[in-house]
Amino acid sequence: MKGVGTAAIAFAIALLAGWCETSAMAVTFFPADTSYQPPHEQNLPVDAFGYVGGILEARYYEPHATTDDPREEIRQAASIYGIDLPMMLSIAKVESDFNTHARTGSYKGLFQLGDYEFEKYGDGSIWDARDNARAAAHMFFVQAQRFKWALGHFPDYAE
Repeated sequence: MKGVGTAAIAFAIALLAGWCETSAMAVTFFPADTSYQPPHEQNLPVDAFGYVGGILEARYYEPHATTDDPREEIRQAASIYGIDLPMMLSIAKVESDFNTHARTGSYKGLFQLGDYEFEKYGDGSIWDARDNARAAAHMFFVQAQRFKWALGHFPDYAE
């Protein structure tokens, strides 16, 4: 009787293993049609250049001449990272009154970034309008993504 019970258990295990194997192979994750689009909530963010992913770590540094128009540099940075332009302009106005050489304690430049933030999010010179604006836009973008991850939505002006 002991041998019959063991054989029955072995047969059941073999039967279940075979069923699981065929069931797993029969599952199709994507339809054969290549025009499949994931639902809207699952769309990946695309940067200003049309590239998907990697923007959380992307730094858009290019050697350049210093500009005399910090507002234009802020417009470019906002465009690259998809940040709200009026918000960035208002932050720069409050932080430095668009003065690229403003300094308050250890905070420097257009967006009054500390050395730690600039090292983490930017490249180049903290005193340069382009470099400071791009570092700030990168920082805003990363923080907005973290906010969305934690609370399920992007921050609004009140948050």
